[in-house]
Amino acid sequence: MATVTKLIGRKTDFHGKTLWEIVGNLRNFGVGRVVVRSMFERYPEKSFMRILKVEAVPNEENRKVKVT
Repeated sequence: MATVTKLIGRKTDFHGKTLWEIVGNLRNFGVGRVVVRSMFERYPEKSFMRILKVEAVPNEENRKVKVT
């Protein structure tokens, strides 16, 4: 017998690569670079992240990263 899955909440509008996938392909994990999310380009104020340090979060099922 198949179980029925009921989804609750809104659909996410995020798509594309995660920050971990992006910095993982950059030399020195992208330290010193500036990252801008295209979702936030619609706002008039400046919004960006500067990558200062990258470290993996241990003991997580999904690969997560802490960017400071």
